[in-house]
This record gives sequence, structure tokens and C-alpha cells, in this order.
Amino acid sequence: MANSYEECIRDCESALSLNGKFSKGYSRLAKSYMALGNYDRALEAYDKATQVAPTDTDLLRDSKVCKIVSRSTTSVC
Repeated sequence: MANSYEECIRDCESALSLNGKFSKGYSRLAKSYMALGNYDRALEAYDKATQVAPTDTDLLRDSKVCKIVSRSTTSVC
């Protein structure tokens, strides 16, 4: 399953290199990073996505979820 997410990451990065204003590319990139447990990279992608599409309620919601999940996984002792 990880290979699918890694392939998606490569595809998204390729698409974003062609069009850096492709919010869906950032969103899919972030979701793939989240699935792999790389929350820092996911948050970076969500930040870029919300800069491109600041009124996209789905992106804003998903970004908040990522922040919550990121905090809960890093605060475990």
C-alpha cells in the first residue's frame, strides 16, 4: 500500500512542478503524506494548498484534521 502513496506523491510533485497553483495536487500530496505518517510534510502541503485556495472549506477542514492528528501522535510519551 505504501507504494501507492509514494507513487501518488511523485505524481503530485510532477503535476505541481508544471502548475504550482493546483490546489488539488497539494491536497492529494498532503493526504498521501498523512497516510504514510509524515505529518510535517502533510502540513506543508496543506499550507501551500490553503494559500492557493484560501476559501476551500474542504482543504481548511482537512488541514485542521492533520494538525490535530499531528499533535496527538507527537505528544504520546
